[in-house]
Amino acid sequence: MSELLLIGGSGGSGTRAVVRFLQQLGCYAGSELNESLDSMPVARLLDTWVDRWLGRKTDQVSELVAEFSEDYAQALSDHLVGCDSAICVVKNPRAMLLLDLLYAVRPDIKFLHLVRNGASMAFSSNQRQFELHGHFWPQLAGSREQAVLEFWAATNMAASDIGRQHPGQYAWLQYEAFCTSPLSQVRQVCEQLRLDLDWSRVDESLVSASGREQQQHDAINRLELESVRPALQRYGYPC
Repeated sequence: MSELLLIGGSGGSGTRAVVRFLQQLGCYAGSELNESLDSMPVARLLDTWVDRWLGRKTDQVSELVAEFSEDYAQALSDHLVGCDSAICVVKNPRAMLLLDLLYAVRPDIKFLHLVRNGASMAFSSNQRQFELHGHFWPQLAGSREQAVLEFWAATNMAASDIGRQHPGQYAWLQYEAFCTSPLSQVRQVCEQLRLDLDWSRVDESLVSASGREQQQHDAINRLELESVRPALQRYGYPC
């Protein structure tokens, strides 16, 4: 039976690059993908379920878990058509936003959490998560970029806090470190997740950084970083 490796993170955090890298190693990425290599059967499910889960009331949890379990099983079945690999990847950045629900319905999943410098992400053109779901964090304030930065901190920290409750089934990967040394970084997280891959098939030259952070240096310096210091420090970024 194939192992399920879910991949998520903030939009634009490098999940597509990691999926491409894993495909070199023989991982199956899905039967129906968009240009970003997202699983479309699961993406269609998340269009409804992210808001339903984030907006839940305490007395709705059991009912929602039962309903989602059925819906997710069907989406996974569609995604996995044709899978003959030992490891099947399911990439959907927004999976990070309902990680506790995913563990509730599939305790066997392994989750790889991509993290990219939030100060840079604040200026990314990919702000779909913030635009679709940011209203669940009404405390976000300041300029749009500042609000996006605080959304990045809140959502990534929440995912890490959930993931830490599942040792051996959760690991986070810093995108910048991945670009610098993709093979060693991916091997490290795969060891944490107890995944066995054929490392002889790797071509590290296929991975390169975008240079976004250098281009945005002056703009990043205008952000107020104190409120997100715990998140930046957790993921190894200067603040």
